[in-house]
Amino acid sequence: MNQVMSSGQRVTFEYHMTAYIFTVNQVIMKGQENSGDVERGMISNDTSFIFEAANTSSIKFVNQHEAASSNVLRDDFNPQSLGIGGLGEQFAYICRRALLSRFVPLQMFHKLGINHVKGLLLYGPPGTGKTLMANQIGKILNGKEPKVVRGPDIVSEMIGKTEKNIRDLFADAENDQRKHGDQSKHHVIIFDEIDAICKMGGSTRAAEVARHRIVQQLATKMDGMKALNNILLIGVTNRKDLLPEELLRPGRFELKVKFSLPDESGRLQILEILTDKMENSFLAPDVNLQELAARTEKYSGAELEALVNSSVSRAFNRASSVHSTKMGFDEESFKITMEDFLHQLHPLAVQVISVN
Repeated sequence: MNQVMSSGQRVTFEYHMTAYIFTVNQVIMKGQENSGDVERGMISNDTSFIFEAANTSSIKFVNQHEAASSNVLRDDFNPQSLGIGGLGEQFAYICRRALLSRFVPLQMFHKLGINHVKGLLLYGPPGTGKTLMANQIGKILNGKEPKVVRGPDIVSEMIGKTEKNIRDLFADAENDQRKHGDQSKHHVIIFDEIDAICKMGGSTRAAEVARHRIVQQLATKMDGMKALNNILLIGVTNRKDLLPEELLRPGRFELKVKFSLPDESGRLQILEILTDKMENSFLAPDVNLQELAARTEKYSGAELEALVNSSVSRAFNRASSVHSTKMGFDEESFKITMEDFLHQLHPLAVQVISVN
């Protein structure tokens, strides 16, 4: 008490019969947090310490009140830049259930006796934005680069190879937790087409045994996530019904979020995102996105993207001199019209051209 500490000062202390040395990196005065670095300060009853181990140190700190509540989201995170039109409700639900708890200091979490949601399953029809959402969640978390694997790619015909592939996915997060404790960065594993591991190769007894073994390996690694505070596993599937119940119970893929075809408001958001960069100069004045949203009922996000791409291609075709020996293109006069969009509606079909 009343000891003066200066920035850069080296201090010795004893803890559990072991001597340590720490260096004061920064001094912040109570009530003056925004005034910049302070040269020195005096320890009082209200003083808080945040300890950080050097990269070369074997020391690990756990359950620090301040350090554990460090930024979970990237500093440059901007919800408007996610490009997830029509999925605001799902994104808000995922943030509330899977991300918000990570802002709470782990010390408080341990006292409450609860754990973060570590398994998230996104399911629904193809083209509804599940993989897009998974990728964006992985990008906004302030941590390691997300690992993205496809179910079919991880399955191997070699005995034991698939199980090893699954173990390898979790190895970095496990090693990081052992080395850095609560200071470990977040690890996100995105498991696209996760149902593939449950419907692999045939209906023979051997194939059934292999499937069971692989599912059990994944379940075992997910159970091990209870001891990890630095991991989020996101599964993506079009066929939730193919996943065994043992993967869906609490503690594994416990948070399940359904993705449906976007409503008219969602379709308008998607079209606005897809045409955002072309609005000022390339969209003709007669393009009415609200009308397009109303006329694209039952379109998925992927189909809306295909609609925009094919409309742009039609405009390119109209503006280019494709039959001349030297293709000409006037960027200044290039416009995508409402007729370009309407021409591609109902259905979005591949045009077959016969060439003699």
